[in-house]
Amino acid sequence: MSWDKDSILRASDTVGDNGTLWLLFLAGNTDVGVGKTSNAERHIGSVRTLAQDGGLSDPGHSGVMVGYSNITRKIVTDADGNGGPINVDKKSNNLLQLTTLGKQLLTTLDRDERIELEVRKSIGMNVDVPTEPWWPHGDPDESHPIYIRTFADRSVLDEAECEIEVIASFQCEKCHTDIEHSYNVRMESGTIVNGWSRTVPVDCENPDCDLTYEHLVGDPFRGPTPE
Repeated sequence: MSWDKDSILRASDTVGDNGTLWLLFLAGNTDVGVGKTSNAERHIGSVRTLAQDGGLSDPGHSGVMVGYSNITRKIVTDADGNGGPINVDKKSNNLLQLTTLGKQLLTTLDRDERIELEVRKSIGMNVDVPTEPWWPHGDPDESHPIYIRTFADRSVLDEAECEIEVIASFQCEKCHTDIEHSYNVRMESGTIVNGWSRTVPVDCENPDCDLTYEHLVGDPFRGPTPE
């Protein structure tokens, strides 16, 4: 059995928005349903709070229980074609007792933040998208002689003039210590000012190493030079 983004999004669509709230709740509370049994009624308030914290309307008691019914009765299919319900309640006591298929779905959902974000977006929840490093002159690449990137909001590309913080990393050629430092650069209309002429100094972070380097503030392709 295996789950990936597409199969989990299909499962989310199958169990509906309220069923997906249960998936998100259970994925973040593995002591509730994974390998254990509890009563769904005890967690209705938590599921309603999860919805409202995510910017959704309160589904109410009845809406949450519709979601519970969906994860218990509707058949979902993983990436390998294995099908079945996510939860089992053989005695109709509103129990949370995940199936093997359901446990593996929630484990994947809990471990992969990117999938969780896609699931949240699919039902209209607010999401905080993690900022990815970027660079205005080509994508950051750790294989370059210097790994140069910024986490500034990309809206700075549209500003006539601004200043952003830059992070640069490379390895000391003498002791092989990883060196990382930050500095500010000025941008004009999306371009680094003096990026290929201005240099910045940085000492090796190893206290037993006496090397000091300098490198261009905006050129990831030219390696650092020992002073």
